[in-house]
Amino acid sequence: MAKILLAILLLGPTLARAEAPLVAVEARVTEGLTVGGGQGRSVWRLAPYTVGAFAEVATVEEPWTTFYAGGYFEGGDRAAAGAAVGLRVRPGRGRLRFGAGATGTVVPYSILGATAAGGLCFDDLGPAACVELEGVVYLFGSDLPDDGTAAQLQVGLEVGFDAL
Repeated sequence: MAKILLAILLLGPTLARAEAPLVAVEARVTEGLTVGGGQGRSVWRLAPYTVGAFAEVATVEEPWTTFYAGGYFEGGDRAAAGAAVGLRVRPGRGRLRFGAGATGTVVPYSILGATAAGGLCFDDLGPAACVELEGVVYLFGSDLPDDGTAAQLQVGLEVGFDAL
């Protein structure tokens, strides 16, 4: 299995799309782990799941770079809503994609942070199916632990469609 994954990662950039979309939309679901703590103590737990909708607009052709923005709903042990913005790069217009941005839950509490992500997209047969590993470090907000920090590591599954 590891050899197959390595082959996909190495060959991904060579399996380029003929034409990049100017505008795309995607539905996204994430789940993972969150860690928070302070005063020399860390607490790990299952992160809230999120369901969201995002749009991305091409900003640079080579390397294929897009600006994305969207909203999400958070569920699990409590409900919340938030938004995220950032940039994504696909080297050589291949299967690999990397992103960085900001995310924040704003209702009914606030927590804002910086994100970094990397993953693979498969769009050979129409809609793009992507899997992504995303890390978030929370920096501000009413939901941060007192005198502490919080972070998440989550897996995202996305299905995207070219709009233009």
